[in-house]
Amino acid sequence: NNKELRWKDSGGSERTILELTSADDLYFGGSYAGSLIFVGGGSYTERMRISDDGNVGIGTTSPTELIEVRGETDVTPGVIS
Repeated sequence: NNKELRWKDSGGSERTILELTSADDLYFGGSYAGSLIFVGGGSYTERMRISDDGNVGIGTTSPTELIEVRGETDVTPGVIS
């Protein structure tokens, strides 16, 4: 294994985006400084972000907590296993 998907950033440096290791672990992210941003819809609207420090934001572009959700939410009680 040890396969990678890479592309060049705006400065011309190659960056790893996906990597399949010899242990068959799949790494998704990047060898870059910046957030991992998930978009949706035809207008590429940001839906979720994982910042460099590991904070996850839904409904915010600058999460300051481990998980930060802004906007209306619906939480159903139950067991998560």
